[in-house]
Amino acid sequence: MEFIIELCAQHNDLVRARFESRHCNNKNHIATVQFKLYTESPISGWYCTCTSGWRDVGCCAHVAALLWHLGVRRANINENTHPLSADHLFASIDDSMQFSEVKESDEEQDDNDNDNHVYSDDSTSNEEVAD
Repeated sequence: MEFIIELCAQHNDLVRARFESRHCNNKNHIATVQFKLYTESPISGWYCTCTSGWRDVGCCAHVAALLWHLGVRRANINENTHPLSADHLFASIDDSMQFSEVKESDEEQDDNDNDNHVYSDDSTSNEEVAD
């Protein structure tokens, strides 16, 4: 994904980026971030023109992508060792509980109305679960 970072000529504390909509070809979303340099919490506000852009808690994916790009991607760092790198996310997913393949139950059923499967992981015994 490529996007252009724009700076505001009238307000030097605003930065924005335009994102193409994934659902509509001719629509763009504009994510804007307001910041204060040299403070403990440098991000003072954000807004996006997408449907979930104005939230009371958290931010939309466009604002998150803009912040990630400004904070991680543009820096001259090794992305594999940076704490915000996607590699760390994948490592935490790999550490989650591993489930084995879904096995059909040994019991034969005449009708398919009640389909039972055995779901198991490596740490527990097999249990039958009705869908």
